[in-house]
Amino acid sequence: MMRDFQRLIVQFRHVSLALAVASIAVLSDAIPSVHIESSSIQWGHAAQAQTLSDRELRNYASAVLVIEPLRQTAFNEIRSLSGNNATSSIACHRPDSITRLNSNVRTIARNYCDRAIRIVEQNDLTIERFNAITQMLGQAGRSSDLHQRLQEELIRLQQN
Repeated sequence: MMRDFQRLIVQFRHVSLALAVASIAVLSDAIPSVHIESSSIQWGHAAQAQTLSDRELRNYASAVLVIEPLRQTAFNEIRSLSGNNATSSIACHRPDSITRLNSNVRTIARNYCDRAIRIVEQNDLTIERFNAITQMLGQAGRSSDLHQRLQEELIRLQQN
């Protein structure tokens, strides 16, 4: 009985982490990018999507769960190299924001962007569709049915 309770607590922590990760992504705006001066993920704008299938939502949630830890690692590495007072931002969808960086930071940013794009594509989404889903979630609001569907999918993925 105690082991079952402890397992439930561990699962709850994983689900809480997944929901936090998804909230960061969903409250943003689409293509993964690191902004050095704030520890938040930023996303490029995309066209509004009208419908979202269960399969697309599952693929989106799977991608976000893999990308977020990579984003955190890249952000921390860039911050340690650039310092806390860095003012430049790095956006995967803006190559000039990467090419102007010093070589160490540029390598980290390129690696992150390349990996994030591959992860999105490995989850059977185009970057454009991933961005559209992110925008749709952002416009739907946190109490929407769409957010509820995303939360349920994140929980399901974390439990598997």
